[in-house]
Amino acid sequence: MKAKFDKSGVLGGNYDSCALDFEAAHQALLKEVRNAGYREGFEAGRAYEREEAGE
Repeated sequence: MKAKFDKSGVLGGNYDSCALDFEAAHQALLKEVRNAGYREGFEAGRAYEREEAGE
């Protein structure tokens, strides 16, 4: 396994690159949670429409 160095020569990266990695992961998590919420709402709306059409 090859060691990963950033531009500053610090093994494993420096504080700034870690902060950017954390921010990217945080944004990806928020996007996934938001999409899950939209998906659940969409499915609930479809179920409601089916119930209304059947009555």
